[in-house]
Amino acid sequence: MRDDGLPGRIAAELTALIAAGDVGPDSRLTTPVLAERFSVSRSPVREALRQLEEQGLVRQEKNRGYFVNALSPRVKASALKVASGPQDAPRAYYALAEDWLRDAVPENLTETALIERYKLSRSELGAILTRAAAEGWIERKPGYGWKLLPVAKTAEAQAQLYRMRMLLEPAAFLEPTFQLDRTACARLRADLERICEGANLTWPAERLHATGVMFHEGLVGMSGNVFLHQAVRRINHMRRLLEYRVMIDRARALQETEEHLDILQTLERGDLVETSFRMRQHVALALERKSEQKSKWTSFERKPNMQMAKPR
Repeated sequence: MRDDGLPGRIAAELTALIAAGDVGPDSRLTTPVLAERFSVSRSPVREALRQLEEQGLVRQEKNRGYFVNALSPRVKASALKVASGPQDAPRAYYALAEDWLRDAVPENLTETALIERYKLSRSELGAILTRAAAEGWIERKPGYGWKLLPVAKTAEAQAQLYRMRMLLEPAAFLEPTFQLDRTACARLRADLERICEGANLTWPAERLHATGVMFHEGLVGMSGNVFLHQAVRRINHMRRLLEYRVMIDRARALQETEEHLDILQTLERGDLVETSFRMRQHVALALERKSEQKSKWTSFERKPNMQMAKPR
């Protein structure tokens, strides 16, 4: 499967879902729902669906949209290969991220400087900048060049972001505009239960990480407070780069998923105060577990030539 920046990443994740059986034959894939799921506009979703159609994974029916095909053994084998293989950006993406974490590059950069530093073609640089912009740590400057945005660069900065989450996320359930979205809860529960059934051992690390992020952002989004939701999403963007440095702990991913299910069960009972308490407790435990990794972060900070781990 080709990687055309954001559409390529969406297509790769949908391929993984189809290959794993999470999206079954004849399931309808609608552009608005997918755009909401991936937090993007509809244009890259439409391009991703066209890519999947070229691969034989979906079909377009006139006036009805796209539907998942029943996969032949050959097509399924190809999809499984894509799903289990690396879906990461080029190595230069991690090199740029690592340089930014170490303050080895300036805040403001030109495309020419990036091409020269990382030995890239113009199209390769475009894919890297598209991904970095989608993840919220770089933005195009008005007129000319790019600006790298603030991120958590140390273990202490990471801890401060977690303490900020302890203030914000529990508050979401106490907002007067909070409305329980049972359809969204069912969608979240389906992914969480798959992890508890063993997907924590088989899913790509990035998918495990994304499932956790969608859980937290999804529940905060029910608050009806757009500023609270935006703040939590921004925090997740700021902490993402530092978490790239730590390999996924699949046992911990299972433990955190079990905590997510406990929070979800409490929420679906309608006990918002108890849900708020459990969310704060959960984030506090996550911070405690992160502190155990501080020595790993410190070792990275002391070894400027160490290569970054693949993303979580």
